[in-house]
Amino acid sequence: MEHERLLGLVARLRENGWVFVPTSLAAPGPARVVDALFGIRTRGPVEDNIQLWEKWAIASRLCRRDGVEEQVWYRSGAVSSVVSELLALAE
Repeated sequence: MEHERLLGLVARLRENGWVFVPTSLAAPGPARVVDALFGIRTRGPVEDNIQLWEKWAIASRLCRRDGVEEQVWYRSGAVSSVVSELLALAE
């Protein structure tokens, strides 16, 4: 049920070609595990990825140039803010 709620939060990313996989993450606290999603979208040398759980997200953009992968963008924070920034990134 939590995975479905999380998928609703990233509906706009899914419309733009993102693929999401349900998973779980260890969370702070005594042996606590939470439902989460991992999402990815690749286009040529560019890879965008996001992990989200509860109300939080971590996302980054990686770019491969001359055989070297470099992180060119990174954000963490509330899911809605991170998703909005991903949508606003230039292609």
